[in-house]
Amino acid sequence: MPVSILIIGSGAVGAVYAQALLNAGCEVEFLVRDRESPNAAMPRTLYRYSLFGGYREEQQNLKTLTRARGHYDQVWLCTSSDALADSWLAWQIAAIGEDTPLIAWTPDIQDMDILRQLHPGPICQGLIGLISFQTPPPGIAYLAPPGSAILQDNEHGRKAACWLKAGGMPASTRKDLAWWEARTESVTICAVAALEQEGWSLDNLRHSPRLGLAIRAAREAAEACAAYLGVGSGLFSYVPIGLILRTIILLGPKLSPFPLETYLRYHFTKVGNQTRQILDGWIRCCQTHNLTHEHLSALRKGLD
Repeated sequence: MPVSILIIGSGAVGAVYAQALLNAGCEVEFLVRDRESPNAAMPRTLYRYSLFGGYREEQQNLKTLTRARGHYDQVWLCTSSDALADSWLAWQIAAIGEDTPLIAWTPDIQDMDILRQLHPGPICQGLIGLISFQTPPPGIAYLAPPGSAILQDNEHGRKAACWLKAGGMPASTRKDLAWWEARTESVTICAVAALEQEGWSLDNLRHSPRLGLAIRAAREAAEACAAYLGVGSGLFSYVPIGLILRTIILLGPKLSPFPLETYLRYHFTKVGNQTRQILDGWIRCCQTHNLTHEHLSALRKGLD
């Protein structure tokens, strides 16, 4: 029998992963709160962009449910982290069956602990590495570079990565995914918070003291994550975060096949509550472990 996957959340990320699973021969359904939501509109067109220019189209017309039903080989959670506080989502997770593997694509370091309170079965962490956004009429545009999907290296993560790769999506697994994702999000979230305060202008950020603030805040965030996970920060303190961010800011708009600033504004405005929640969580973690959070707090205050 074909592999059966339920994806909770039919937005831009869920749509792209669903298409790869579909291409691999899996049966895929979406679980949504509202079938009338633009996120749930079917049929829709997916536009897969290439770094070398152009795109190809794929049609998607999958079933949308408002209530989990039947048996699934895996359930994939493709929502924002702040959605985990929603009673509707908690109820749906409780309905999927305690033995069903749950693949969590949410980015907050605390999400795995929250999900363990909601789901007694296997939970596998995933890190989103693709860029995707909605387009009119119902459609999704996306770029799938190497590292588009990275999963925890366990039985369920290896299966998920295998299905994605079979469907044409770059996917891999890592044993240290929790710490890898924490480091990645430390830099990404702090940079996004600074970019939002600069009116989503990469050029403004490049010349702003907020870039330096974001770099210092990212190091504090990484220390908080290491303490939360109970791991050493290792060589991360030697990573040239400033050089990396300045290179991305300079070259990103030139290499992106679509307007990068437009995407960043659209996507991170949409998940603005998640950005704030993650920053608040890092600050609390610093306070719990008696770590400095001067720069994190200054960055967060700018979003008030």
